[in-house]
Amino acid sequence: MLPRSRAALATSAVLAATLLTGLPAGASAAGGLPGLPGLPGLPGGGSSGSQGADSPRPRPEGSVSAPNQVLRKGCKSYRVDYRVKVPGDQWSAEIFVKNPSGRGIHAFAVDSNAPSPKVGSERYRLCRASTTYGTHRLRMKVTYCPDAECEAPIVEGFVTPGSFRFVRPRTR
Repeated sequence: MLPRSRAALATSAVLAATLLTGLPAGASAAGGLPGLPGLPGLPGGGSSGSQGADSPRPRPEGSVSAPNQVLRKGCKSYRVDYRVKVPGDQWSAEIFVKNPSGRGIHAFAVDSNAPSPKVGSERYRLCRASTTYGTHRLRMKVTYCPDAECEAPIVEGFVTPGSFRFVRPRTR
C-alpha cells in the first residue's frame, strides 16, 4: 500500500462525502440545490416520505436466542429460538450465526409466507469442522410492511442480538 499525502487524504474525504450525499463537490447540503430539497437529518434538510422530520422511523422488534448446546463431532442439527414483533402479517427474518472470532458460519430465513409463526424455533445443520467451542453471536434482521397494502416504505432493521455457547461433550 502506498503512503498517502495530506492532500490525497483530503481529496478522498471530499470524494467520499460527495458520493455519500449525492451532491456535486462544493454544493451545500444544508441549503440543497435549486429544485432539490435539502438532505434529511441535516440543518435545512427536507423529510422523506409521509413522515415529518421529528417523527421516528419505525423499527422492527423481536429477539433471537439459543440454549447452550453441546458441539458434537460430524454434522448435527442445532436450535435457534426467535420472536418477531411487527404490525401486520407480511414479514421476513434473516438469522445469522457467528463464531467466537466473528466469522459467519450459518444463515437462514423464516417468513410469513411459510408456515413459520412469529414466535418459534428453527433447526439448522452445522458441522463441527466449521466452528469451535465458545460463545457464538446471533443476529436477526427483520423486514416488514408497516401497513396491510404495503403502500408505505418497507421497514427493516436488526433486533437486539443474542448469544449462546457451544460446549465440549462430557467425558466419562
